Amino acid sequence: MENLPFFKTKSDADIGINLSKIFKGIPSSAGLALGEAVVYNSDPITEANETINPEKIISEIDRFEQAHKYLIEEYKNAIEKTNYQNIISILETNLMIISDHLLKDSVICKIKEGYSVESAINKEFEEKIQYFLRAKDKILRERGYELEHLKERFFDILRNRSILHSIKPNSILVVRSLTTADLINAKEAGLIGIITEVGGIASHLSILARNFNIPAVIGLKYATKYINNGSYIILDGYSGTVILDPDETQLSEFYQKKSKEEAYRLRLGELANVKCETTDKVRIELLTNVDCLEELENSLLNGADGIGLIRTESIIDNPKALYDIESQYKFYRELAQRAYPYTIVIRAFDYGSDKRIEGFPHHETNPALGMRGIKFLLTNPEIFETQIKAVLQASKNKNVKFILPMISSIEELQQSIEIIERCKSELSSNNISFDPNLPLGIMIETPAAVLLADKFAELVDFISIGTNDLTQYTLAVDRNNEYVSNYFNSFHIAILKQIYMVAKAAKSKKKPVSICGELAGYPAATELLIGMGINQLSVAPSILPELKSHILGLSYKSASKLAKKVLKLHSNEEIRKLLKY
Repeated sequence: MENLPFFKTKSDADIGINLSKIFKGIPSSAGLALGEAVVYNSDPITEANETINPEKIISEIDRFEQAHKYLIEEYKNAIEKTNYQNIISILETNLMIISDHLLKDSVICKIKEGYSVESAINKEFEEKIQYFLRAKDKILRERGYELEHLKERFFDILRNRSILHSIKPNSILVVRSLTTADLINAKEAGLIGIITEVGGIASHLSILARNFNIPAVIGLKYATKYINNGSYIILDGYSGTVILDPDETQLSEFYQKKSKEEAYRLRLGELANVKCETTDKVRIELLTNVDCLEELENSLLNGADGIGLIRTESIIDNPKALYDIESQYKFYRELAQRAYPYTIVIRAFDYGSDKRIEGFPHHETNPALGMRGIKFLLTNPEIFETQIKAVLQASKNKNVKFILPMISSIEELQQSIEIIERCKSELSSNNISFDPNLPLGIMIETPAAVLLADKFAELVDFISIGTNDLTQYTLAVDRNNEYVSNYFNSFHIAILKQIYMVAKAAKSKKKPVSICGELAGYPAATELLIGMGINQLSVAPSILPELKSHILGLSYKSASKLAKKVLKLHSNEEIRKLLKY
């Protein structure tokens, strides 16, 4: 029983409550669903090399041509049912595969050699499926799974079986695999959730589920074996959790979470699917800062364009985990999977200053100017390399970025890049897959980094400005010291000019630049930051709706004029009056 996919069983048989099992899969499409399981099993081929008598060849070819024609019509009908161009493109890709005359001719040729239709189709598809599944690139492997879906749909048509025969309103489909056309038809029949045994978050099925806002959990091995038809199911597409036969406590938790989700969606209204851009069509990306998995879920609920900063030291606070690649990898992978297709920016450990970790008893007289950020990492290469390798392994789906904190010299950046490249070489030599082009960025948090921003922009893929630390180090004000807290002012003209300098340097090298400090969340700063050339704002998940609404009413041209006015001012009072904060 050790291969069972569920990781926890809750039992209270003494008081008559049924056993409930909690399964863990891959979160593929965010959302929550509660409904009745419809378990659908595709019939396997009875024999991979099934042969037929010569007199049956003509009838077998006819069976294949009828099934082939039916499947083509199925996809053409699915295309007619949708108005979304990205979905149409996916369906057309599958239709091209099915309609390929080489595929058709090859299957017919195998039937003429004496194989049954099922065996001929299996032989034709299996060679191509295995070719893709052997690929190192995960996106290519997803194409292999999709070919497998098409193969199984062929078998169902030949045996006059269809998922639609089982679907009814409020059904949660539990299936080994699913074609894109099946999903469109199932949606019309009342499907509210999907659980598959195979597939990946980059598959066409996952993309369609997200477009249709249908919660989905994929890669749940043995789901069709251990989930019974008609069972009551809670499906959580945010965490990848499936609860079979939930008890009262679990149902109560579900309804609370569902209520929260609906409140968020109501709050967002029509803004959730509206592109965030100014009135004159300048695109502004809204990202979020995340300290835990719950905040990641809230980010998705609030319509974030991605996760702009994951503070790993806030999440991984176990000293042993700092040296454990596997545990870190699993956690980063879960973050990446939950966020997909949106990108996540994982920040390297930023220990030091106010962020200490148990097990490192080191006292510094002035920790803010001591062993922190990149200095800590370069001084502790084993910790740094462990994290890099874990992040690289979690980057397989190419939606992960890595950012370095507190960089203040070219040498620090170059040393870091050398370590990253060494880690890539080690993983490659061990045949461990990762994104070889993992985007690398740096945090601009000191005046030294601002002055070197143009050079940094040549060496990295993106830049993020941490206004909290930049303010602290520029104004010589400890942001955690109550005696000088009134002097801590991110609207100080010295801070604003530095932000402009960095934005200008990044723009000259065509690199994206974001703000991830508290300043990004102030309504009074939004127009100013956009006017200075900041094209990404990373804020707390809770303020995304208001911030998006504000940006949709702004003009980039007016914002640029405002920025020019502000940058000519000198006193804090003048800036305060102009920005009205």
